[in-house]
Amino acid sequence: MGFNKKRISRALSLYPFSAKTLRVVSPQPVSPLPIDCCTKMKVLIVDDERDLCLLLKNYLTRKGYETIIAYTLAKGLDELQRSSPDILFLDNNLADGLGWPMLPAILHRYPHLQVYLISAYNPPVPPIPEGAAVTLIEKPISFGDLSRRMKKMELAHHD
Repeated sequence: MGFNKKRISRALSLYPFSAKTLRVVSPQPVSPLPIDCCTKMKVLIVDDERDLCLLLKNYLTRKGYETIIAYTLAKGLDELQRSSPDILFLDNNLADGLGWPMLPAILHRYPHLQVYLISAYNPPVPPIPEGAAVTLIEKPISFGDLSRRMKKMELAHHD
């Protein structure tokens, strides 16, 4: 079918500008958009209960989060360093150790991390640095409650 000047002229005449006003502009460098507007927030879930991890991952993925799972404390700490998440869900009783006692060291290294301490039991909470974004969640997790808490923490974190 090739170029048809009449068809092109007619198509251009349908738009509110004329072909005479069109000009080719050399591409200009565009400043990058802020990272926050384009990237998903990363969530790391460290828990040995696989079913809970998969439910949480499914829920958070539908909410627009990039979600990573680690089933042991060692893998969770490795993943924390590797992926630098924005949010951490940390269980206490893990197969290879206790997660909550690691909280002070984690917050020292990642002070802007939002942390959700999760447990079916009520273990003693380790010292939490002032201003740290830490929330306790008791298992079984209510997704309605989780959604409210995440919104509340997100609002507090952005102030």
